[in-house]
Amino acid sequence: MSGVLIDLFLHCTMLSLLAIGGAIATVPDLHRYVVLERGWLGDVDFSGSVALAQAAPGPNLLFVAVVGYNVAGLPGALSAMAGVLLPSTALTLIVVRWGSRR
Repeated sequence: MSGVLIDLFLHCTMLSLLAIGGAIATVPDLHRYVVLERGWLGDVDFSGSVALAQAAPGPNLLFVAVVGYNVAGLPGALSAMAGVLLPSTALTLIVVRWGSRR
């Protein structure tokens, strides 16, 4: 199980740093990884995860947590969300601190 969590975290980290256009732009690559490459979810489960998150109020980013939850339960949701949120947050803090020194 820990291997799944680490793989999910690392892939979400990469998506976070490479995504342009918001979190919803990562859906095709996350689908490729979770469904086609790893086989953790089926097409119907993945599509249902994205649809459920889009129907719920809140940011578009919620689909990552639902996909993570469907892959590995609550630890999967936390791993996926940490992978998506930590890199962009750290990069933002670094840039803000660098900019405030000037």
